[in-house]
Amino acid sequence: SILTQRLLCSFVDLLSESAMQSALRARAVSFLEFVNASGSPFHAVENCKSRLIASGFREVMEGDNWKLERGGKYFFTRNHSTIIAFTVGGQFAPGVKGGFKIIGVHTDSPCLKVRPISAQQSQGFLQVGVSLYGGGLWHTWFDRDLTVAGRAILKDQNGSLSQKLVSIGRPILRVPNLAIHLQSVDERAAFKFNQENHLQPVLASAVKANLEAPTEAPAAAGDKPRHHPIFLQLLSEALGCSTTDIKDFELCLLDAQPSCLIGAKEEFISSPRLDNLMSTFCAVEAMTETCTDAEINGDEDVRVMAAFDHEEIGSESVQGAASLLMTSTLERILSTVQTGQESPADAFAATMRRSFMISADMAH
Repeated sequence: SILTQRLLCSFVDLLSESAMQSALRARAVSFLEFVNASGSPFHAVENCKSRLIASGFREVMEGDNWKLERGGKYFFTRNHSTIIAFTVGGQFAPGVKGGFKIIGVHTDSPCLKVRPISAQQSQGFLQVGVSLYGGGLWHTWFDRDLTVAGRAILKDQNGSLSQKLVSIGRPILRVPNLAIHLQSVDERAAFKFNQENHLQPVLASAVKANLEAPTEAPAAAGDKPRHHPIFLQLLSEALGCSTTDIKDFELCLLDAQPSCLIGAKEEFISSPRLDNLMSTFCAVEAMTETCTDAEINGDEDVRVMAAFDHEEIGSESVQGAASLLMTSTLERILSTVQTGQESPADAFAATMRRSFMISADMAH
């Protein structure tokens, strides 16, 4: 009957809607796992690498001669904070058929970064000196439980240097607000602060740090340590090494509270670094899910995902989008799979004419 048909259609619609909601939630949870594990650009690139490798992409090195094949899937990194992944379509013919289909994103976000000389002390408290990176909403950093993530440069017993990712998985820092009865009427009416002086987070009380200071490798008389020994001790424990093995580091501060779903129906994502790890996540998911072997073998184009560092400070570094990295990468891909029917310059120009790029940024 008509009623039965309508009931069946409504039931199917409900099942479809439920399946869609489940798929959307699963995608959101996957993003939360990605952003929670990506406290710095170095961690973001490492997580992109893991997903690409699991999908059959092969790493190539910038300093090596590339031997690319049609139907191949490749990626490389620069400074371990920029990553470019690409596939070469099985039907791609430089200058004759196909072009570059590019999505550009960035791995960095506005944050506080630990200074090269970070040891500070005031009013009986140890503080970690930080610099402002990018254009952040800095008032939102007050009264949060903060931690650090990034990379450290380590020296082994043979004198060799290596880098290792580090993340301290608990709150160790805080930028405290001033108690209300210590503020003036004007200060209570409009929250104002000195970015240079008031954003330096508290690490520990000086008394506590001195009582429990690490005893290894004391500084020479008159030498002032670049970083508080207790801070280096935290890093060494996370890295599984001695404090003397740590020769340098690049660390980002971040909220220690994990990203999560919020709202009565958990329809909202509460997360830092949405600009631009959301776009980075979407780009790498698109590459891994659509670039199957069968899909690539029948493709006429070169698909490219470029996740750059340093967008927040102008992109003009060697691993930034304003460098020659993208142009040189496209030229290398083209020259490696060149058919020989046209000159390299003509093939590049013709291929670029058939290309397009999406710049995916969370805010614009």
